[in-house]
Amino acid sequence: MGIWITVGLALAAFAAVGFVVTARRKARHAALMQAPFPESWAVILQKNLPPYPLLPEPLREQLHGYINVFLEDKTFEGCGGQAITDDVRVTIAAQACLLLIGRSVRCYPLLGSLEPGDYSGWDPGGEDLGVRKMKFQSDCKTRPFC
Repeated sequence: MGIWITVGLALAAFAAVGFVVTARRKARHAALMQAPFPESWAVILQKNLPPYPLLPEPLREQLHGYINVFLEDKTFEGCGGQAITDDVRVTIAAQACLLLIGRSVRCYPLLGSLEPGDYSGWDPGGEDLGVRKMKFQSDCKTRPFC
């Protein structure tokens, strides 16, 4: 009988920790969704994301919030000599988050890090299809409650 009480208490403690971690993440993400968006990032979006100027203001604000969350939660590691600048980070985040606006979803919870590589461009006569080489990694195996 005593073992079942111990197991029950352990499960209750585990559930309580999970609840607290989830509640903190939700609160942090809610704050990031409302956080100010740097003007320098808006300039990057104007330059690198063609649909950005066409978005109505409410959707633009939602995109800004998702970008804030994405950039806070994800790590970027350059590979193949790729420098990770704000241009790279904000553009990749915007392209990913454009798919999320207008929906009530989490911001790619299983994606832990991105490793953008070189981009050689599109050659209509060659084999290169102009696809950015990128490696996505999930660190959910090492991070509980992601």
